[in-house]
Amino acid sequence: MDRDSETKLYSRRYLTAKHIDYLQSVASLSSIVKMFCYRFGVDHFTIPASGAQYLQAIRPDYIKANSAYLQDMMFDHDTRKTQESFNNLIRSLGISIVAINIEDAKEVENLKALGADRFQWTHIAQVTLLQ
Repeated sequence: MDRDSETKLYSRRYLTAKHIDYLQSVASLSSIVKMFCYRFGVDHFTIPASGAQYLQAIRPDYIKANSAYLQDMMFDHDTRKTQESFNNLIRSLGISIVAINIEDAKEVENLKALGADRFQWTHIAQVTLLQ
C-alpha cells in the first residue's frame, strides 16, 4: 500500500453541528474533501431550527448522534410508530447513522429497528476484583 492510500485509509475528518451555521463554506469544503476521496461525517448531530436540508448540501458519509436523541427523532411515542420522514431523508442520501452513548444491548436492538446501523458503546462492565 502506498503512502497516499494509507493516508486516505487512516485520515479522519469530521464536522460538528456548530459548523452548519456556515453552510456555503461547509458545502464547498465537503466537495473538496470528497474530490480527494476522503470520507467525513457530522459529529454531535442535531437538526437545527432551519431543518435538515443542509444534509443534502454537504452529503456526509455518516451522522453521529446521541442514542436518546436518535430515539426521540426516529420514534413517535404517541403513535408508537417510527417517524419515516427522517429515516427516508437519511436513507435517500446514503448516510449511515452512528448512535453513540449506548448503555445496553436492548438499546442497540431498538436503534437497529429504527434504522441506525453503527454503534458506539459507553457501557461499563460490572466491577470484578483483580486477582
